[in-house]
Formats: sequence, structure tokens, C-alpha cells
Amino acid sequence: MSNKLWPKKKISWLFDVIGSGTTPSASNEMYYNSPDMAWLNTGDLTDSYIEKTSKYVSQQALDEISALTVFPKDSLVMAMYGATIGKLGITKYETTTNQACCVLSKPREVITKFIFYWLMGHRAEIINLSQGGGQPNISQGIIRDIRIAVPPVELQNKIVTFIDKKFEETNQLINKKEKMIKLLELHRQSIITEAVTKGLNPNVKMKDSGVEWIGKIPEHWEISKIKYQTDINKNTLAENTDSSYEMQYIDIGSVNSKGELSTLDKYRFSDAPSRARRKVKKGDTIVSTVRTYLKAIATIESEDENLVCSTGFAVLTARKAVREKYLSYLFKSTIYVDEIVSRSTGVSYPAINASEIGNLECLLPTLDEQKAIEIYIDKRLLEIDNLVKNIIKQIKKLKEYRQSLIYEAVTGKIDVRDMELEKVR
Repeated sequence: MSNKLWPKKKISWLFDVIGSGTTPSASNEMYYNSPDMAWLNTGDLTDSYIEKTSKYVSQQALDEISALTVFPKDSLVMAMYGATIGKLGITKYETTTNQACCVLSKPREVITKFIFYWLMGHRAEIINLSQGGGQPNISQGIIRDIRIAVPPVELQNKIVTFIDKKFEETNQLINKKEKMIKLLELHRQSIITEAVTKGLNPNVKMKDSGVEWIGKIPEHWEISKIKYQTDINKNTLAENTDSSYEMQYIDIGSVNSKGELSTLDKYRFSDAPSRARRKVKKGDTIVSTVRTYLKAIATIESEDENLVCSTGFAVLTARKAVREKYLSYLFKSTIYVDEIVSRSTGVSYPAINASEIGNLECLLPTLDEQKAIEIYIDKRLLEIDNLVKNIIKQIKKLKEYRQSLIYEAVTGKIDVRDMELEKVR
């Protein structure tokens, strides 16, 4: 099936309405105080039907802002710039949008979902048409001028039906693998929690720890307070620190869910955020004391001497009776994370005082047993990490297959003419 005989048409010829929207002033609360009309942002685009938007605007905003256009149900939306550039969606209801969305409505002799799949299949090429450096931009003009080889409507229907079926099959496989990753992450947490609270000997005699949220612990383990086994926030940069002092800065967002640090921003003291004050060194454990629901807990493994973290962390430096890595695993265990979150105060910005963290109980096996626990956890987590990496590779291949299949179907390289026609949503 060749697409050479399909007529090529610009997108501007295929839709009666092509437009965008705007962002009402955030300083006017009346524009956002009522769920009168859905307001679509590029973050709502997930290459699927748009079932809901994250934000809404009021009738007052619609009345007072002429650029706030209302687009009909079944409109095709594309993100024009930013991290979501090229992302797509089809609306299930009337909606307005911000200025980063290009909306295609009221198609002429073309099925909207065929164009949706065509744009998805050619996404890389379209993004290559973008302009700008720091934030590449696909303008409405670029989108309007995109030329598409358009088959007859009946064939569009068959192509869409074929892709829908294959898309669903592939997505089911991807979803299963993503669920496997989530289960492995839960297993990861259970391995840590079980080892640091129960030890490695399943036959050891247990005793009541006397702490409700900890429960039973091995009979020979001691229990203390974190503040007696660590130094908390030991080193803080003074306000009169040399302005030329260079640092690598660790903020809450620098720590991922596995307790790993991302690439760190570098600052001179004079240019650094005012909260960049806590000095850290290799072996320290940092625990977020603000936005505790983010569960930002990490072990400092770098040898660098210019690491400085936010005052939004408590920095724990282990003393002689507790090993550094064991201490870190203790805080990464589910029961410690949950206890920190539960003791936090505040709704929109929950936080906990560093002294409250110091008052948490510290479970103390012997130093030899702590080392054995570290080795055991390291080994088991490496096994899980390798499984997750393998699954991520499988997901990547499935997405590449899906992308290739879409491209080949909308360009006629897959012949679907003999397919039995089903109703397209």
C-alpha cells in the first residue's frame, strides 16, 4: 500500500479552527475560584484522551479575557514548547488552554484521531522543526504548514482501528512491566526494613522494644536515641564565610526515591541560596525535615569536601556505636520514613524539627552484625536494581516498536485495506 497517491495537504487545510489560549493573571483569584471551565496545560497531555485537567478557570475569566478561547470536545491538542514539546491529547469535553498548547478543531474530511496518530508517528521530525535554544518552540505557523499525505476517510478509519488495537496491546504489556517495577520497589523497601529491624537470623529470640512503632526486635539488640549515637548538624557555614568559597549544593530535589544524588549545582557562597548552609562529608546521612512526604534521605558517598546541603535537611554524623551505612539504611526503612512523616506538622508544607529526629529510637545490633546487615542489603538491592534496569530496557523497546508501528501505519507501509472495519471512538 503506497501513500504516493494520497493527496498531500497542509494541516491548515484540514481544520477549520486552529488556535491557542492564554494564562489568566494568577494575582486575580477570581479567575480561578470556580470550576466553570476546564483549563488545559501541556502537563495534562499524555498522548491519549484527556479525561480531566489539573486546573479550571471561572466564567469571569472567560468574560474578561478574549484570548481565553473555548474549544469544542474532540479537539486535538499539541504542546508547542518546554519539556512536553510534541505531546498530544484529544479532549473529551469543552476546554480552554494556556498559550503553550496548539488546538486543532472542526476537521474537514479527515478523522481527528488519524491526524493524532500521524503527529505522534512523526514527533521526532516535528520537534526537529522547532526554533529556539534554551526552550525549543514549535509555533502555530510551523504546525499549520506541516504537510500530511491523507488517505481516503474509509482507509483512515481502518488505519486508526489497526493502531488502536496494537496500541492497546502494547500499552498493556508496558503497564504490566511498570507494575513489576513498582512491586520491585516495594520489595526493595521491605528488604531494608526487615533487615534493620529484625536482623538476618530468622530463628533469633525476639523482645518487645517498648516502642509501639518499632515493635519487636532481636533480644540481644540494644536501643538508644539517635541524638546519643550521632552528631546532628555538626558543621554549619557561618554568615561571614568567604564570598568566593565554592560549593556543590544539595537541595531536596537533588535526592531521588532511592536516596541517590543527582548532578549538583555549583555556587560561590555569595551567589548560593540562603538555605545552603549545612556542610556534609562522606558517610553522613541527610534526612529531609521539610516536605517530608518527599522522603528525601541519602547517604553521602562522595569524597568531595565542598558539599553543602540545604537547611531543609538534618545532617547525621555517626558516632562509634553505629556504622554509617547501617544508619542510612535505618532511616530509609519504611517504619522510620513513616514515623518521620507522621510526626511532621503543617498541611501545605509539612516539616519536622531536627531535634525531633534526634529523639527517634536507634536500633543497635553489634557492629559486626550491622556490617553483615549492610552487606546483605547491598547484595539484595543490587539484584533488584539489575532486574529493574532490564525491565526498563524492555519498556524502551516496546515504546520504540509502538512508535515504529504508528509511523508505518499512517504512512501506508503497513497495508490495512483488507481489515474488517470497526467503529472508531
